[in-house]
Amino acid sequence: MKIETQIEAVALASHVPPTPPKGRCPACGAVPGEGRDALAMACGAAEVGERLACLRRRAVARAERDRAAVEAVKARAAVPEVASPEIVAAPARGPMRVAPQAETVWTDAGPRARAVTRDGFHPVALADAFDVMTMQARRRDKDAAPPYTVAQVEAGREYARLRERCLSEGVRCTSVEALGQSGGSGQGSWIDGVIQRGERLDRMRAAIGRELALAPRRQAATVVRKEGGRVLAATNRATRELGRTITVADLVDAVCCEGLTLSALLQRRGWSARTESLAVLRAALCAALDRLYGL
Repeated sequence: MKIETQIEAVALASHVPPTPPKGRCPACGAVPGEGRDALAMACGAAEVGERLACLRRRAVARAERDRAAVEAVKARAAVPEVASPEIVAAPARGPMRVAPQAETVWTDAGPRARAVTRDGFHPVALADAFDVMTMQARRRDKDAAPPYTVAQVEAGREYARLRERCLSEGVRCTSVEALGQSGGSGQGSWIDGVIQRGERLDRMRAAIGRELALAPRRQAATVVRKEGGRVLAATNRATRELGRTITVADLVDAVCCEGLTLSALLQRRGWSARTESLAVLRAALCAALDRLYGL
């Protein structure tokens, strides 16, 4: 059944609509005096035709929002043009980046590096938070420098790989390939590797620290009480920003391990993605990644 038919069925099923809430249309939520949709509320939406038009406008607006959301998901999952056409777009896979491969060959002029492709196409890899933020910066300015250095990105990815491996090391020799290596002990045993990786992860977490990267601040707001155009009283009240505290450890885990960008992290913690907040988080993240790379 088409959406128009469903709307007409709903509207005609109750040809005597209930009394709508005062000041708001039950169909589209319009308030009299605010926009064109308020015309359907002028008489309380008592007529079936007016209510039907109001429902139809709401359905069209919802369809446009859904279409825009679907197009945004498809754009994020688009396959790069230099990749193989056999790679299909999968929204659940997330964004991808080009991962060019190179090899060193010997020529008459000496060793040279050349790109390695298959049938003229480059391989692709899943894009993490660093790749997404770099692509966002290049969309804003093609000549802009990457927001993070190569050393910082490698330090963050190494921390993410080590943390993921330490969290998944609960059972020994779970794969068939490792069954033949299950015996033996000594310095190269499995448990020694687990302990060494755990100690390295503890050192990396200590280097990251638990300092505050972004915390809400109290600000003084002046409340003025007026009556009849005269100022009766003016008091100062301390107001607090609505965002929640973000530590450096939370920042590193969100970006490196969860794949969140700085703006997404701010939205999750109740902050607005302002330039000042983004600059504070970026500076704290760069400092933490520099400490990790120095280990």
